[in-house]
Amino acid sequence: TRSLPLLFMDNDSSSSSLSSGSSFSDDGVTLERVEREGYALIATARKTISLDSDILQQLPRKPTMDDDDDESGAVNEEGYEHSHQEAIQCMHDAVISVFDDRKFSEFIPQESCFLKFRSFLVASEEEERGGEEDDDKQHIIEGAVMAMKSLGDFGLYGIQPLCFSYEEDGTEQNDDEGKGATDDNKRDNMIRCLAFHTVKGGHFDGEIRFSIHESNAPTRESKSKKSKKKTDPSTPGITIAITLAVPDGGRAPPPRLADLMISSLLRSITHSSTIKMRQTIARRLQSKSYRADASGRASEKRH
Repeated sequence: TRSLPLLFMDNDSSSSSLSSGSSFSDDGVTLERVEREGYALIATARKTISLDSDILQQLPRKPTMDDDDDESGAVNEEGYEHSHQEAIQCMHDAVISVFDDRKFSEFIPQESCFLKFRSFLVASEEEERGGEEDDDKQHIIEGAVMAMKSLGDFGLYGIQPLCFSYEEDGTEQNDDEGKGATDDNKRDNMIRCLAFHTVKGGHFDGEIRFSIHESNAPTRESKSKKSKKKTDPSTPGITIAITLAVPDGGRAPPPRLADLMISSLLRSITHSSTIKMRQTIARRLQSKSYRADASGRASEKRH
């Protein structure tokens, strides 16, 4: 079967001619199924996160005509741009940290299914067969296990063993490809992606792909009139996507269960990333405020 990197190289953002259906939820999650030759099921869930109004209100703002003193909280243009770029970097670091730590099921919504995802390092079978003579050639691989309600037989809980497939860094990949990068790859703006494939003893066959992409488009949340916390459409964001692909001849979970699986993982990842981002920004702002107060008190004492 073809690998997911080739599958998404020419169409990671999906094409309407290949899409067999998509849906949106109130929290900005997009669910989509794509029909491709050689695949029994391709289901994708994606969501874009950015700096919402709560975070933007905490950042320094540009001065206005109404600001008569230095206590307004406003900064010059350079300070304003620096603070926002720093907040955007915190957002990037938060999402990448969740991926690096494999915290994919830390916050599964209560109204959703029960689902847990854990990764771990294991010794490969080749090392076990090699014995003491191959101690210098130890081969450690990353494995994972996912437990989910209704995934098992007769609608019971099911355990799905997984094995790490690959991990790619979009920045390094673009630097290596250089002039050879295609227009589709340039538009892709991938930051990081990693994938796990199924192994024997599970309930479905295929690969689960987690990816992070740059996004400058306004999120669905920013367009929603009902949303209480609107995002700034001009603020760069990050799109997180999870795809489950099952090749022809493989066992595929029911489409609704597949949608529930990837959307639950996606909601957990975005929630974990948002919490980590807000904590990091709050700590940095508090540290800057403390340093500014300490500098002000020292200045008063000198005078």
